[in-house]
Amino acid sequence: MPEGATDSLSGYYLTNCQDGMPIEFSGAVANCADIWDILTDARLDGVKNFVGDLAVEIGTKYKPIYQDFSGYIGRQDEANAVTNAKTFAAVEIKGRQLQSSQRIKGFKFYSTVTADVDVSLYSEDDLDTPLETVTVSALARKWVAASFTETHIFDLWDENYTDPKRYFLVWEIPAGGYARTNEITCGCKGRADQNFKDFVEVRGLSVDDIADLTATDSSLRTHGNVGMGISIDVSLACSMGSYLCGCLNFGLESFSTTGIQWVIAKTLQHAGVMCLADTFIKSQNINTYTLLARETVYGIRSHAQKEYLQGVRYITENLPEGALQCFECREVRMRTRTLLA
Repeated sequence: MPEGATDSLSGYYLTNCQDGMPIEFSGAVANCADIWDILTDARLDGVKNFVGDLAVEIGTKYKPIYQDFSGYIGRQDEANAVTNAKTFAAVEIKGRQLQSSQRIKGFKFYSTVTADVDVSLYSEDDLDTPLETVTVSALARKWVAASFTETHIFDLWDENYTDPKRYFLVWEIPAGGYARTNEITCGCKGRADQNFKDFVEVRGLSVDDIADLTATDSSLRTHGNVGMGISIDVSLACSMGSYLCGCLNFGLESFSTTGIQWVIAKTLQHAGVMCLADTFIKSQNINTYTLLARETVYGIRSHAQKEYLQGVRYITENLPEGALQCFECREVRMRTRTLLA
């Protein structure tokens, strides 16, 4: 038996006699490792199906308030020099108090001189070690594109955070060069390329020491609506992942068999049982694995599917308020008008 195979916060297992798929372990399978692989895969597939089905169900009952953003933050023009910048230029991306996630893919960089420039991505949680550093072969008075080796994905805010998270792109200004005053926003209203403002606040900064990026005194110089010569390729969207992970309102780290916690755990169990049943139905060794007839496995799957669909609907209709910041009901309610004579 693999380590952790019997760990369960809820006490529910795919192999429970009630609402599960009973399996005979003792002497039932020639290669016992097979059944543990099957159970592990069923659990993982059940979780994936649950997340996907819940998203679909939410889409039928709610519509998004905020439009997702995918594109560049920071206008790509030559602009003017930032003559009062310090040693390092930076752009800060700070989330708003909205349940959302961010993907940073890369950027475009403008320099007034030809030079190799190291552009680093930092989280405010660790200003000693960058998440990644990319060396840009900058060309004088041209925009040069660069990509990170992987897309960096972050939660910008959830109810675990006192303040929204901040991330920084930082580089040392090349000798003889200047940071630029390319605007982050143009002040226009209703433009799709500025939807990022629903999710994040962005500003230009400069410091003499990277450790000063979170300072509140004169060691940090703020430049406001200025991109400092960089345009960042990002995607921004509302996110409910942390609620499903159970680290917020559901509080699954201290599980109790009441309310929404119980429903989530039971629904995940049913999702895994459905995947387990599908595997056994396709297998020629169904009786070897389970000592159950094929008709019995069909019956278990049918029961699990019924309970699973009811669970997904219940969770959708009883999500905590914080999880629905980005959505509004699709239901059109009748409005009563008063006629005054």
